[in-house]
Amino acid sequence: MVMDRYPNLETALRREQGREFSNALSDNFIPGACCAVHAALDTLRHAMDVGLEAAYAHAYRYWFGWEQQNPINVPGAAHGRDQAERIKGKFEAQLRSWGSPKDAGSPYRIQAQTVAV
Repeated sequence: MVMDRYPNLETALRREQGREFSNALSDNFIPGACCAVHAALDTLRHAMDVGLEAAYAHAYRYWFGWEQQNPINVPGAAHGRDQAERIKGKFEAQLRSWGSPKDAGSPYRIQAQTVAV
């Protein structure tokens, strides 16, 4: 969702003047609790700066930690991991072009100059 909404990671992480949180954390378009959105942003940062294996390891640690907080989270974590496996190819393809001239964009994309969420 972050890659669909923002033209690049810098814009997603930017905190606009007068805002308490970054664009992605303030955006109602991005679903999830604050910690989950932070984890997604950190996963994207790991993917771009270190590589996909580091990103996937980070995401796994997040899901595992959430799962261990309460037994009621176990089915949700399993569902989340299954969903992540199903979209892994799309995630990797979108990540390769995100923010580059080859980026196809998204109908949900906010332009870098007009981040008003």
